[in-house]
Amino acid sequence: VWPREEMLIRGYEVRRTDSFALLTSTMTEMFEMILDGEEWAAVEMTKAVIDDVKGRKVDAADLVISRSCKGTLRRNGTVDFSKVYTNPDGLPYVRAAKERIRRGLPFTPGMKVGYIVIDAKSSPMTVEPWLVDEIGEDPPKYDPDYYARRLAKSLGRITEAFGWSEAELMSGSRQQSIFDF
Repeated sequence: VWPREEMLIRGYEVRRTDSFALLTSTMTEMFEMILDGEEWAAVEMTKAVIDDVKGRKVDAADLVISRSCKGTLRRNGTVDFSKVYTNPDGLPYVRAAKERIRRGLPFTPGMKVGYIVIDAKSSPMTVEPWLVDEIGEDPPKYDPDYYARRLAKSLGRITEAFGWSEAELMSGSRQQSIFDF
């Protein structure tokens, strides 16, 4: 954006409330490569990032989802989430906030709560609060399939223009058609 040399992305997943740093940085790098005329390299880079996530080669800090979490502070100091959310236990960021509270860490209604998805197959999906920076806890083991699918879905909307679908990004290969020759 003029006069600064930075990219402004609108209408893509980097603005979603459940986005994460790796998705944002990969999408930004991808757009920069495409604007430089390096479409094939952008697709290859995207496939490599997805493969790295699947292989757990990515730093969990790049996968933290942060979301502001509301609640009502009671007179006794506890937090009531049910006044703000219809089904608070169904929301991953509320469960992460409750875990913070359970561990005796501060929580202020409206603060951002960071969490990692550790099992998206369960219902509701299992999350762990991101406490590495606050208490020096080891990072939780993330669900590689969840994050790989999120990347493939978001980035696949862009790579479709170059013949690579979400499913093909996940598998790392694609079926060639007669028009590819």
